[in-house]
Amino acid sequence: MACVRKRRGKWVVDWRDPSGQRRWKTFSQSEDCPDPRKEAHKFCSELLENPGDPTWAQVSGAISVNEYSERWLQTLIATDKPNTIRRYRQILKLHILPEFGSRSVKGLRKSEARTWVMRKLTQASPTTGKILKRNTVRNIVATLRALLNAAIEDEIRFNNPVSRLAKVFRLVTPKGVHQEQIRALNKDQRHRFLVSASRVAPLYYPLFFTLAGTGMRLGEATGLQWPDFDPMNREIRIQRSWSRGVTETPKSRHGRTVDVGATLAEVLIRHHNAMRETKLRGRGSHYVTAARPGRLQGVQSRTGKGEGQASAKGELWMFVTAAGTPLDDSNVRAAMRRVLKDAHLPLTFTPHCLRHTYASLLLQQGEPVQYVSRQLGHKSIQITVDLYGKWLPMTNKAAVDRLEMPSGSKIGGQEVAENAQVMELARGIEPPTGGLQNRCSAN
Repeated sequence: MACVRKRRGKWVVDWRDPSGQRRWKTFSQSEDCPDPRKEAHKFCSELLENPGDPTWAQVSGAISVNEYSERWLQTLIATDKPNTIRRYRQILKLHILPEFGSRSVKGLRKSEARTWVMRKLTQASPTTGKILKRNTVRNIVATLRALLNAAIEDEIRFNNPVSRLAKVFRLVTPKGVHQEQIRALNKDQRHRFLVSASRVAPLYYPLFFTLAGTGMRLGEATGLQWPDFDPMNREIRIQRSWSRGVTETPKSRHGRTVDVGATLAEVLIRHHNAMRETKLRGRGSHYVTAARPGRLQGVQSRTGKGEGQASAKGELWMFVTAAGTPLDDSNVRAAMRRVLKDAHLPLTFTPHCLRHTYASLLLQQGEPVQYVSRQLGHKSIQITVDLYGKWLPMTNKAAVDRLEMPSGSKIGGQEVAENAQVMELARGIEPPTGGLQNRCSAN
């Protein structure tokens, strides 16, 4: 939407570009612009009449939710990921447009929104037939809230009728409850899972080991390429995510480097050499368990210490199908169910549970929460604590013992001896009040 206004003797055209950035142009009287008011209105009309740019086109106050939702999704292309827009579009199609699609954006009221949310909490999903989960309803409400916030920016509305409904209906899961809902394997279960994976699903074993040994998200792991792996320094650079055939940036919108254990590094080296050996034999890209460990052959690492750049599709991606393409999420989940069944573990565990397993085990063994947060790629340590706080060690007798020592910190042998002498003297001194009471009673 664009407008013309006079400011300090000059005419200003104020509008927002397709990315939502506010812009303006000033017109003042000069030889080239004898009538700044006329030129400003002419420029504004050109913006409003531009049919190729829905953001600049004037938005009517009577626009329907159905029509405005398309405009809103178009503006998100510049800022949001394709999968995010796809989820918004799905929620609009299944839950919002059937209810409010024909209504005007300006006419939505809070009472209608409250009734709609109450109905959603008891309504069955149109795809599964089951009652919608509270988290699903929260995402539905969040989508409508975001759409109406955009309508406020476009000056169609002055308030958002669903802004507080998530809190009113307690759709936000409390931190304590969310922590209890997190499912993670213990150390013994993790070992059994990996052993079964190497036997039941050898093609997926390196992927499952990577998920359990680095805490990556599934999309981050399936998006890895061999140049991202530095076997000399035992590091992996995460700089992309793969999901539904689309390559995107990671969830944090920037890359990160994670440490790799010695055993996992050896597994990945064996996996790469097996892929290369099998390809040279003309058998596709299947994983060969009999490959010998060694350096990565034929792939240039991100540090430039390799022996050449990968050229074929199957040599570039780290985890691939027989056709040399990245693994599909649904196939990974199906393989994990087979492994869980073989290991006699609950089938409710998912690939993301391996991320929870990684974080919980590190915290239980006393690793700094800052390190765990950096490995997971969290925006802040607070997110890590909110998710995995129940696995943080809650007792530390050595810490309170150090507090009672003279220096208040870790002390050497001489200070320990001096402190022991002080404690010995303290035991031999009779408390003054006690001695006075004893003498008085004797008389």
